[in-house]
Amino acid sequence: MRVEEFLENSAARYPEKTALISGVLKLSYREVEEQSNRLANALISRGVAPGDRVAICLENSAEAVISIFGVLKAGAIFSTLHPTIKSNKLTYILNNAEAKVLITHGHKILSFQQSMMEAAGLQVCILVGNVSERPRESPGRVLFWEELLKSFNPFNAPPEKKHDKDDLASLIYTSGSTGVPKGVMMTHLNMVSAATSITGYLDCRTDDVIMNLLPLSFDYGLYQVL
Repeated sequence: MRVEEFLENSAARYPEKTALISGVLKLSYREVEEQSNRLANALISRGVAPGDRVAICLENSAEAVISIFGVLKAGAIFSTLHPTIKSNKLTYILNNAEAKVLITHGHKILSFQQSMMEAAGLQVCILVGNVSERPRESPGRVLFWEELLKSFNPFNAPPEKKHDKDDLASLIYTSGSTGVPKGVMMTHLNMVSAATSITGYLDCRTDDVIMNLLPLSFDYGLYQVL
């Protein structure tokens, strides 16, 4: 089993059941699945291939969850980063992970612009939400979340690829408080096993509601979503 199958299986069994509440926004499993498919196809159209790395630097939000599953559906590897990350640390992680895409908030673009220029492998930055000032970037390198997703049919699942449970799913970076951040490599098998264990010992059921206050850059915060 692969991590994205958690969503796909739930969307097949409970399509109209509420999957996610973020502020006033409420999304069903079907809606999260459809939006993740849109993003996966958008990423593939921009050259993202299996094994590529995508950095997700967002506050806890619907877009953050959709990004995680969209990246996995594209066969890529995600890294969730804290939205208050400093520019120099972001630059280091983007280069260390060899990230091809950065997904972040529109209002962060100016503070992250130097990191984008110094990240050698970064090809695309996808901005979520309003942008106070358009970045000084070449056309096509900076894309906007809503415009991008609208370009793709939500009912078209991304093309199936050969995947293995031992493929990398995520790079989870340490805080770097005693040195440079270190990326912990998590395979699909690692993450599925951990999430299944947590669900089991918490005795999670279909009528339970989980409130997640932890950042998704923190592993247990991430597993609350899964």
